[in-house]
Amino acid sequence: MGKEAGHLPTEAVVAVNLECNARCRMCEIWQLKEKGSLAANDYKLLPGSLERVNITGGEPTMRSDLAAIVRNVHAAANGPQIVVTTNGYLTARILGLLDDTDDLRPRIGLGISLDGIGATHDRIRGTRNAFAKVMRTIDALRSRGTRNIRISFTISNENVDELPAVYELSRSR
Repeated sequence: MGKEAGHLPTEAVVAVNLECNARCRMCEIWQLKEKGSLAANDYKLLPGSLERVNITGGEPTMRSDLAAIVRNVHAAANGPQIVVTTNGYLTARILGLLDDTDDLRPRIGLGISLDGIGATHDRIRGTRNAFAKVMRTIDALRSRGTRNIRISFTISNENVDELPAVYELSRSR
């Protein structure tokens, strides 16, 4: 919120679903019994004061209407910087999202979770081949010339020693 009472927010984290295809140790959203989410049109009601919006979930790329949500957030908030945070597993959907929102660039970007190298990332994300899926997505994005990509690293005792290696990997890719 702003410094004075009555100011509208300039930043928001918007969880668009409660479903996830990972089984992360640091998050139990995949265990939730309740499901459901707002309709894509509901995001038209966000305040126009937003300058930065992080769209997350669950796993937002599991929503087939994610591009419509991104467009509605973009329109409602008058063109904010939007980052869609993803686990990077669903490469085709991620590429499709970028195709469907190409006209919004450079105001849209991706945050991809990477919590270690190889088996460490797989173990933390509770999913086999998680690291390979992330690398496949990053490589596909790079081959297309996508530039607005961020790496998200959730630090824990289990992976803190791999932070420098993940940093170096992110710089080299």
